[in-house]
Order: sequence, then C-alpha cells, then structure tokens
Amino acid sequence: MVNRGFQLSGAPIERVLAYLETLDCVPFRGLIRGSALASTSGLLLSDFDPFDSCGTEMRFMAQLALWGEFCFVPGPIYYKRLHGANLHLKRQNWSEDRKQMAWASLAAWMVEVVAPAGRDAEERRRLFDAVLARFLVPHAPWKWVRAPARRLASTSSRALRPLRVVLDRLKHSERILNTVTGRWMLYEPSDPEQRAAPLGLIFDRLRTGGRFDPLACLQSTWEALEKEAGKRFLGMPDRGTKQVQENP
Repeated sequence: MVNRGFQLSGAPIERVLAYLETLDCVPFRGLIRGSALASTSGLLLSDFDPFDSCGTEMRFMAQLALWGEFCFVPGPIYYKRLHGANLHLKRQNWSEDRKQMAWASLAAWMVEVVAPAGRDAEERRRLFDAVLARFLVPHAPWKWVRAPARRLASTSSRALRPLRVVLDRLKHSERILNTVTGRWMLYEPSDPEQRAAPLGLIFDRLRTGGRFDPLACLQSTWEALEKEAGKRFLGMPDRGTKQVQENP
C-alpha cells in the first residue's frame, strides 16, 4: 500500500484550511526547514493524558502549513512497517470515551492554530467555525463504495472476482484513511444530540489548555461562544429567550 503525500500552495489560510480537511500525517516525515521548525510550538503532549500525544503531529503540520508551502516529492521517501503493534492500531482499541476525548483534544489544538490566523475578528470567527465543522459534521469519503461492495460480497461469480478484489482494497484504504485522519474517533454523528457531548468536550479542552483566549481572538466570552456554537452546530435554541407563539 502506498500513501501519497500532497502539495499545499496558495495563501497561508488557504493552505491551513486544505490541511485541516486532510489531517494527513505523511508530510510529517518529509524534509522541513529549520526556520519553519523554530516557528512552531513543537510536538505537544495531550492535556488529558501526559503520556499520550495523539494528534500532536497534525497540530504541528497545521502550524507548518501556515508558515509555508508543502512541496510534493515523488517517492517513496520512507517505508513504514505495519506489524500489528503500531501506535495508531493500538488506539483503535481505545474505549469510546477515550476516543471522543482524543478527538475533542485534537479539535481544540486545531482551533488554537487555525483560528488566530485570521486577519480580523470576523475572519478568525469563520476559521473557528470551520474547525468546529471539520470535527462535528459527518464525513464519509467512500460512501459510494459500500452498497456495491455489499452486493458483490454476496456473489461468488468468478468473473466478478477482480472487481471484488479492487473494492476490498478500497474498503481497506478507507479504514487506513479514517485511522490517519482521526475520523474513526467520530462515533455516530448523524444525530445533532450526539454531537452535543463532543462540542462540550472541545470547549472543555480549550479552557483546560489555557492557550486560547476567546476575548483576544474572537472578541467573545467562553459562555457566548459556546452558546453560539450550540445554536449553529446543534440547533440548540437560546435558553435565555422565551418563544412566543402568536394566535392564528
């Protein structure tokens, strides 16, 4: 299996938003300028577990995306052995609660990097919302494969065997992709009520980290910011406003 790197170009915000969508770790093992390394916070340990660094390379790469362009180099540039005890494979066996905590912590890290990159409060707020959308809104990159794959799996036709092999590989690639990007940590997000807990965890991680100041960055308080995020992403009404129904 080959994981290809990618190229990032354009303005800094364009680059970091493109990286936010992929959260690809492949460029992490590329050649990085020393001046770019010095501009980052380095590789942080998580705030919820001082012995774990899940997602830290993604935060690091987001900072590098703001610093400069990523240039794709034809490879392979390194080999990675999947021996069954890889760290990312072990994380697949985490409890659902731990996965949600790690996902929320990564989201908080990305807010810390991406949101302050805006040139004014309005743009920073759009970037803040873009990060929340990335971590709260469902995404299924290979959804179109699943129904045909199920139908093919139920037949034993020798003529269709090559196509079954291809679809099996695509399904395997989806599992790898979801592992690399962290989407596997997002359990069942189709119901807005199920996204309430992750949203609360993200704000909890932001507060706990102590590196993000909503007043300085977004000209807002924690309470107002969380309330507005709840209305935007969860459809939660403003509890401080009474709804009045007019008589017909």
